[in-house]
Amino acid sequence: MKLNYIDLLKECKKVEISLTDEQIKIIEKDTITQAKGGSFYQHRAGRIGASKCHAVCNSDPAQPSQSLIKTICYPDVFNFSTAATRYGCKHEDVAIAEYEKQMKLKHENFKVVKCGTFINKDFPFLQATPDFLCSCDCCGPGLGEVKCPYCIDGVDFESYVLKQSSCLEKNDSKFVLKKSHSYYSQVQQQLHTVPDRSYCDFVVFAVQNDFVQLIQERITPDNIHWQQQLPKLSLFWRICILPEIMGRWYTRKLNMKTPPAVQVEGDCYCRLKTDETTVTCSNISCPVSKFHLSCLSIQKVPKTWYCPHCRKMPEFQPKKRVKNSKVEEHLTEAMKMEKICTCEQKAGSADKILKCHNENCPHGAFFHLTCMGYKRFPNNAKTTWKCPHCSLHVSAKKCTALNGNNHANSDPICTLDDVTVIKAVCNGSDTDKVSSLGTLSEKEFSLINSSSGWLDCTVIHHAQMLL
Repeated sequence: MKLNYIDLLKECKKVEISLTDEQIKIIEKDTITQAKGGSFYQHRAGRIGASKCHAVCNSDPAQPSQSLIKTICYPDVFNFSTAATRYGCKHEDVAIAEYEKQMKLKHENFKVVKCGTFINKDFPFLQATPDFLCSCDCCGPGLGEVKCPYCIDGVDFESYVLKQSSCLEKNDSKFVLKKSHSYYSQVQQQLHTVPDRSYCDFVVFAVQNDFVQLIQERITPDNIHWQQQLPKLSLFWRICILPEIMGRWYTRKLNMKTPPAVQVEGDCYCRLKTDETTVTCSNISCPVSKFHLSCLSIQKVPKTWYCPHCRKMPEFQPKKRVKNSKVEEHLTEAMKMEKICTCEQKAGSADKILKCHNENCPHGAFFHLTCMGYKRFPNNAKTTWKCPHCSLHVSAKKCTALNGNNHANSDPICTLDDVTVIKAVCNGSDTDKVSSLGTLSEKEFSLINSSSGWLDCTVIHHAQMLL
């Protein structure tokens, strides 16, 4: 649908979906192989999964996370894999087998079976995929969720609970799941989605060599918690997920030259003057400027808020945090200087800056990444990187020191004038050892001949081929 935001929202409010018990069973059976099957992502697309429950409930619908929306709408495309997730997948089957082994010692006729994705019968926009279903004669039917934390040191749960990232806490000498953790919201959505299951066995697994250890907690439905989460999930799906599903609002191409058409008078997209409180877009150039909360289907906005159109503009996208604090320090220092680099320009706030680690650098120590011929920061940018001039100066000192240690009548080991560059082009001769030099241009030979030339990857690669 190529509609404006308000008209798209109106269409989203009309949407009602429902599934029969038979359809839910078919979907669960069709996804029992989980990520290994093709239909797994198909049935999850556009539905809020239990693992995303905490993130959705803590996301502001007035300024939603676009990455979260894309992950929910396109789970097959925005599927991530890290060392922690790979570690968990690797040990999941071992953890379930160990859990089943221990439970069979305490429970009569205990069984564990694999399961697929369950769709919530009352709220079909919610889905959950437990790791397994379980049952026994004494406790009845339940489900299970297994976690294999990557950051546990061996099987030391005592030190694990002290970490900020830990999902467990110690309560009366027992390890229990934190109610503030995302895993608790995940478990509650599973219990309120999978039918006829009265408990969830939450299992945390750790292994070191051949020794394994399990921490297990039986969690029951928390109706108060669920009633607090459900309205947030419903609102987020209605005004954030549905606009993307029906109109690709967050991924459609934005025409920067064509802002929303507005009339002269009135507020909001509806262009009506009412007594309702309005909110103002933080973009001072916004063509609409003021909006009714009711038209946007929200109740409040953050201090810095951009309207549905302006928030898609590149300049108002959330800035990614720079993980490298050294880079920030270098940029701050460089911006205090009148000019930097060989280009002798003043550093800007968006510049990528390299710092020469020679304390007596004659060019001011700071250089633009692009002026040095880099596309990204070199591996030694934080430790030993030096500008081309300082690198050459250090090499000359080393050669002088080596020559000084030789006998007076002996030839020097190296000098800066020892290298003679010969331009050789191979034209169908039998020797292929120098043919690689034939692809170098005059500019690259000038770099080689220059005493201060900075060799790029192309020159070095062809030199290696020649050698």
